[in-house]
Amino acid sequence: DQNSFDLFTEKLLYEAKIYFALLNYQDDLWKNEKDISEMLAEINYLNFEQHLPMFLSSYIKLFSTNKDKFKLLIKTYITFAVRRQIFMHKNPSEFEEQYSKWAVRIRQHPDKIDEIIAELKQEISKTGSITEQIKRGAEFKDKQSKYILWKVNDALSSTSLTKCWKNDPTLEHIIPKSPDTWWQTLITAKKINHEETVGRLGNLTLLGDKENSGLGNINYPDKLKKYTETKLPLNLETFKNINDFGLDEIKKREEIIAKIITDNHIWE
Repeated sequence: DQNSFDLFTEKLLYEAKIYFALLNYQDDLWKNEKDISEMLAEINYLNFEQHLPMFLSSYIKLFSTNKDKFKLLIKTYITFAVRRQIFMHKNPSEFEEQYSKWAVRIRQHPDKIDEIIAELKQEISKTGSITEQIKRGAEFKDKQSKYILWKVNDALSSTSLTKCWKNDPTLEHIIPKSPDTWWQTLITAKKINHEETVGRLGNLTLLGDKENSGLGNINYPDKLKKYTETKLPLNLETFKNINDFGLDEIKKREEIIAKIITDNHIWE
């Protein structure tokens, strides 16, 4: 009848509104929910999408009565997705069916949310060691490397002035992608395989757009001075006592980055 149709339409429009809010961290729905907005912004930055049915069910069934569980589900999902899709290089679509199953269970049994979060954490335990993956020299897409370094920097930062998130830093290659004579001489002398080295996390850092545009191919001592002048915690911490640069220093920086991730419980 007309009444049933109207109720159905109203429900559909309501869920569509929530769905689009989950895609937009700046939506009015999150105006007074800074932590949710920031987590959704993180997901948006990484272009993760498979979680949406699960988040929609969780919002509808839990937000008004158990907001903390809704937040915990988002946080746990981010940890899982980052570890699986970025660090393990897994295809996100491989897990899409499981997200849909969890979405249905939340709709039918919202009181089982603890069990679902526990199952998600169990999947996290299967993703292996982030620190070992970094130490082995795992490479990532530029956007992913930027994200990892941003999270590392902000875990060390005590002030918004030195946080990278929302300040839109650029990704800097210490050994340049297209080395000039100075860098080519260093690469040859240290027998560095440029192709296998230039994209490693230990060869990357973050800078403001203005600082990065002026660096180009300048030599390492001058670059080092510029890095530390930025006062970014990431640069102050990972360039300590690294007065020369080559594969050994790249590995040392990766160990430092891995330790910061472990010590600050990022993605745990």
